[in-house]
Amino acid sequence: MASLLHKVNNWRKNQKLRERSTEFVLAAFVALLPFQWDFPPISLFIMLLGAVFLFFLDSSYPKAIFTNGYFWPILIYYALVLIGLTYSEHTHEGGKDAQVQIALIAWPLGIAALRSVTPEMVRRLCLYFTRSLALSSALLLIYAAQRYLDGAGHNTFFYKNLSIWELVSQHYLSMYMSFGILILIHRWFFSSVKLSRWHSAEILAYLTLFITMQALLSVRIQLIALPIALLPILIRAYRVGRLGKRSMRIGGLVFLLGVIGVGSLPGTQRRAIETYHEIRSFNRMVEKKQTNHRVYLWKAGFEVFKEHPMIGAGTGSSNAFMNDKLLHVNAKFWDGEKVYYLRDKEYNVHNVYLQAAMTYGFIGFLVVCWILFVPLFKAIKANDALTAGFLLLAIVSFTTESMLERQAGVLWFGVFYSLLVVANKKLVTTAKR
Repeated sequence: MASLLHKVNNWRKNQKLRERSTEFVLAAFVALLPFQWDFPPISLFIMLLGAVFLFFLDSSYPKAIFTNGYFWPILIYYALVLIGLTYSEHTHEGGKDAQVQIALIAWPLGIAALRSVTPEMVRRLCLYFTRSLALSSALLLIYAAQRYLDGAGHNTFFYKNLSIWELVSQHYLSMYMSFGILILIHRWFFSSVKLSRWHSAEILAYLTLFITMQALLSVRIQLIALPIALLPILIRAYRVGRLGKRSMRIGGLVFLLGVIGVGSLPGTQRRAIETYHEIRSFNRMVEKKQTNHRVYLWKAGFEVFKEHPMIGAGTGSSNAFMNDKLLHVNAKFWDGEKVYYLRDKEYNVHNVYLQAAMTYGFIGFLVVCWILFVPLFKAIKANDALTAGFLLLAIVSFTTESMLERQAGVLWFGVFYSLLVVANKKLVTTAKR
């Protein structure tokens, strides 16, 4: 017995074992992100991180956690979630929200305490994610082709019809594609070792696949988010001499051909026409066409915020209060198959910043900005192009979806924020100066 306890004690002091245990849990988690099937359950690996956390528990945990400046805003945000339950009029829904957002606090807490994430591990985990995303994309295209051959029509390849994973809708899958593209381009320019022909071919194949998926998914906000998120990587590559004029000309030509190719697809053409009509009908119906439903959601959400500016409506109540304001909206919308009204189902406000403001008041809005913008400025200052790109991708993507209200958004943001921000020694060191 004493011998076993001695071995266990030695294992607990083994930093290599700590790192490998952490990486195993993280690798399984990021590999499941693009699928999020019922089995194996992705939440299992959050619990396994808890087991790793407890196994290596030692007296250094509190200092490691509370001296990490990037853990504090996450902690405060989740505290607002719990405090919001105490004055919410819809505690059942609030409880669901608190449960969904556990990953937002679990990953930063575990990773900050364990101090076992290394830059090499982050690079490997990003690669695992892109390979899993490529597999998910290939399977989705195969399933779409099968449905097409069965007579489903070409629409099976576009937008929500393509993204058939139940918990990863087209908006979240498209954001994953954008992040995958960021990882691949960053690796192309800044790989720590010279890329072999195999690795170069792999990167180009995945880029082609992800860009194709982006075109088919036609999530419009990603057409804005991706170029903005790429800027830190491209600017950094240009400054260090890895992006020459010839590369820029080739890149520009590829971009132009991509735009022409995307514009020739029937699904993307339809999305472009829809965007045109939505802009024309922003203030009123034009030619029996209505603007995007988000305009009405944002107006109703802002009304909820104005009614509860200090502490918000509470966790679980803000959506209910907003949906009450939509009951008398008679605007008609088309979902590709039928007409619908906003009163037909319950919505969130489709904007992380407004969601936080109407749920937790102005302080909620400030905390979300703290979580996103402070590390962004630090990453830019530290020349950390991938972290800056990730944060810019989140900042823009969060404007049209309440991504911290949905599992697919919380899981993606929670784990990669922990890896690229909370565990980033370059940023933490910079933050302490």
